[in-house]
Amino acid sequence: ILEIIRSFGKEDILIEKSRDMGASWLCIAAVEWCWLFKNHLSFLLGSRVEDYVDQAGNPKSMFWKFDYLLDNLPGWLQPLGYVRNLHRRKMHIENPATNSVVDGESTQGNFARGDRRTAIVLDEFSAVEQGHSILSATRDATNCRAFNSTPQGSGNAFYDIRQTNIKKLRLHWSSHPIKSIGLYQSGSDGKIEVLDRAGYPDGYVPTLDGKTRSPWYDRECSRAISAQEIAQELDIDYLGSGYQYFDAVAIGNAIRKYARPSFLVGYLEHDSTTAEPIRFRENSNG
Repeated sequence: ILEIIRSFGKEDILIEKSRDMGASWLCIAAVEWCWLFKNHLSFLLGSRVEDYVDQAGNPKSMFWKFDYLLDNLPGWLQPLGYVRNLHRRKMHIENPATNSVVDGESTQGNFARGDRRTAIVLDEFSAVEQGHSILSATRDATNCRAFNSTPQGSGNAFYDIRQTNIKKLRLHWSSHPIKSIGLYQSGSDGKIEVLDRAGYPDGYVPTLDGKTRSPWYDRECSRAISAQEIAQELDIDYLGSGYQYFDAVAIGNAIRKYARPSFLVGYLEHDSTTAEPIRFRENSNG
């Protein structure tokens, strides 16, 4: 939360996450804290469809989360002079005490174009079809764009912006205090290393595939319909969350079981027309 708040008005930030890590709540909480206590700030919230930005009774919408936090504050933390019917409208909320505002908009191609904001929060940005247009439109609208998403392959704007030097926060499932109970992993030799001995069940049969796992993770994998779903929803794996012909886990298992260590490393020169080998130059660095 502190890193998100430090970024507001100053620099872009990207939050890559496993599913159900509360990242959207963290972003909304950071915005709401500034709205409550900082003067003359202006925020814009965006998601791929309008109902995910502001829809009454929809917990998935960003403004529903904002309203929930505000409604459950004690009276002495409520904004002075705030009247819901007056200061809360569709896609808009203002604080009469600080004159700070929060607006919402669906992430279409002209999102935020011509606007100027303290920060713009873009939720589940990997699923936005016009992501590259939005990157262009928002660049001059604010110094801070907060991109929040689980990965959905590498062919989208979220993946592309991740490859830059943008500040990154990573919320992996293994940092969750409940999901990481009994955390373990296996090395390249196939031996298990238990990272959470206190939570590791007696007699538990682990899955030794080189990944960091836990009993919770193993259950979720057994419920998933594909390796792609696991890569997207749990592993923060950009390549695996796309459509791959070969399964990355199966390839890794095959390498560990059958691949031999290299006995010679170097460069093979070949004829560019016939592809016939010409000579081999051994790499002295091995």
